[in-house]
Amino acid sequence: MYIHDLSCDWLSHPFARSRFMLSSDQEIHKILNAGIHDVYIDTGKGLDVVDAPTVEEVEQQIEQELISIAQQSPLLVPQTTFAEELDRA
Repeated sequence: MYIHDLSCDWLSHPFARSRFMLSSDQEIHKILNAGIHDVYIDTGKGLDVVDAPTVEEVEQQIEQELISIAQQSPLLVPQTTFAEELDRA
């Protein structure tokens, strides 16, 4: 995978360059240990994730999940009186 941008300034990461080809798991651990949470990759210079969904597919899936959740009836917890709670305690 080719890292195009590390989403941080050049003093905040342990690499000599901000753009480079990832060549080992150790480099991934260095990125994580530096506190970097996201990176930009260049799929023209390196491999992309195989079978990754498109943005449109992900947005459609999220929208369907939100609609499904919104249509569910809320879980109603039966109310109890203070006296009933006191008896159970």
